[in-house]
Amino acid sequence: MKRTVCMVTSVLLVLAFLCACTQRETEPTWQTTLPNTGVTLSVAGGDVTESTTLLYPPVDGSAPPEEVCLLSVPAVATLTWEGVQAENVTVGFAYAWDEAYKDYRTSEPIEKVDYVPLDAEEGSLCYRFDTAYSFLITVTTEQGTDQFVLDCRRDI
Repeated sequence: MKRTVCMVTSVLLVLAFLCACTQRETEPTWQTTLPNTGVTLSVAGGDVTESTTLLYPPVDGSAPPEEVCLLSVPAVATLTWEGVQAENVTVGFAYAWDEAYKDYRTSEPIEKVDYVPLDAEEGSLCYRFDTAYSFLITVTTEQGTDQFVLDCRRDI
């Protein structure tokens, strides 16, 4: 009997710990409204540092770079957009290059490998970015287009 009580107590403690970890990964740590689309974006899973960066086009670099928002999250990041569907969001790779980034189109991220769609409330879209890469994310609606770099690089 005493052994059963100890085992049940141990299982309950492990479950409580796992629930606490899951809650931290899904609680938003940063939120904004994207300026051109009006879409609400929340980031969970780690501390977010917001800044701007230059984004160079993918071809030969002859076109001028564009200044875009840079979200640095050195952890597994979960992004949630309110009011969009999967067809409104494009995920690509960005290559860190001389304190800026390049739109990297040699390969495309693979859904369920580089990022994982998660179940979300109706009218929301939720992706978890497990890999330690930089991503170029484009959100397009009838109101306009927003682009930003999500840098999830970290020591693993």
